[in-house]
Amino acid sequence: MREYNADKDVILSVAFNDNDDWIIIGEKISASSDKIMEYIKDGLDKYGGLWSACLTNDGLALVYENGFKYLGNVPEALKLKLKTVNFDVYKLKFTSDGAYFIADKKGHFAYKM
Repeated sequence: MREYNADKDVILSVAFNDNDDWIIIGEKISASSDKIMEYIKDGLDKYGGLWSACLTNDGLALVYENGFKYLGNVPEALKLKLKTVNFDVYKLKFTSDGAYFIADKKGHFAYKM
């Protein structure tokens, strides 16, 4: 993050977990492993720009300009909501036990606690 700040890069999203995995999204994208970066790059090719990420100890959700990618334990209720939501999701957070929060840039949101 210090590199991003030194480069005056605007950080859009930071995600990390207790397993020392992390993702930083700004003008450039960085991740803790090549495996995570390859997963991110695959989504960039399919869905366009990466807007945000949520990373738990056992799951990953990525929000792209034109779609989503999931890996591991991501709540089914969240996946279903993302298929039916009537706004452009920009931010997404979830927990392994099924809670989630999604929002767009205009103040629309949905959640499950």
